[in-house]
Amino acid sequence: MTKPGHTPADKKPGRLPREQRRRQLLDVAITVIRDRGTQALTLVSLAEQAGVSKPVVYEHFGTRAGLLLALYNEYDVRQTEAIMQTLAVRTHTPEETARVVAGGYIDCAVLYGHEYSALAAALAGSTDTNQHKQSRRAAHMEQLAHAFRSSLPRFGEHERSVFSGLLGAAESLSEDAAAGRRSRDHAVRALSALITAALQAVATEPDLP
Repeated sequence: MTKPGHTPADKKPGRLPREQRRRQLLDVAITVIRDRGTQALTLVSLAEQAGVSKPVVYEHFGTRAGLLLALYNEYDVRQTEAIMQTLAVRTHTPEETARVVAGGYIDCAVLYGHEYSALAAALAGSTDTNQHKQSRRAAHMEQLAHAFRSSLPRFGEHERSVFSGLLGAAESLSEDAAAGRRSRDHAVRALSALITAALQAVATEPDLP
């Protein structure tokens, strides 16, 4: 029975290992954003929703900005995992690989895209966010190079420029699919076609000085 003056948030759930607790808090935070938007997410509201004391949340994230950035990073981890899982699928042609990669990228955006867009808007202008975006894009560039290594005779500055533009298109298509402005299948087909075209372009481009 709850004592007078105490809320359910005061109840202490079973102690979890630190990483497991962090994962639980991030999952709850994602649910809050999905249901009520980023404006409803604070360290206090997260503690209440997760059923833990406020010091537990402060220990993990420090500030609200720290929580939002942790969620932003978590999305990237999940997207990277999804893409790596798709790359484990055996394919026989660059076109098949393009479809698999496009499907993994768009599916992750559809699953988490609304929350990710809300986080990006809430963190707009943050130096840490901008730095993370740059490292995220570089990591995705390496993933693409790895996925299509058998189709790329080289991966120099020209190829990086082409794939940088491709990533911009992928982000735009992902946002459209997540927002319902285009269907998942349409976005996958469009991204797959763009990847295939980019591969053909870099494969036939002569070496640049």
